Amino acid sequence: MEFPSKEFAEALCFELNRNEAYRKAARGWRWPILFKVEEDGGAGPGFILDLYEGECRGFKWFDNTSGVTADYVLSASKDTWLKVIKGELHPMKAILEKKVRLEKGSYATIARYTRAALEIVKAARSVLGE
Repeated sequence: MEFPSKEFAEALCFELNRNEAYRKAARGWRWPILFKVEEDGGAGPGFILDLYEGECRGFKWFDNTSGVTADYVLSASKDTWLKVIKGELHPMKAILEKKVRLEKGSYATIARYTRAALEIVKAARSVLGE
């Protein structure tokens, strides 16, 4: 499946809801996350996952994320996102090294949910067909 795409976001939400390990690891998380894909130094496409207590309650797709926000905003190039999804780059290391930018939200809170982040990556890899 193509990343990024509306179909990818929808399938990722579905996969997270089937993932018991994600449900347990994300217990306590209550904030939507906007995943932005940068293109040529500007805003590109992206999607919001409405994540709440280990459940994906829905998603929103945007052809252009300029002006779009959520409680948590993560931004990176398509190449960087694909490295994270394929397991070539740990998501927390990517944030620390600013390869994935935390534009909005608390790093301390995200760090508490590292296991949940890894389950999101695993689900995304499955959707991608890796």
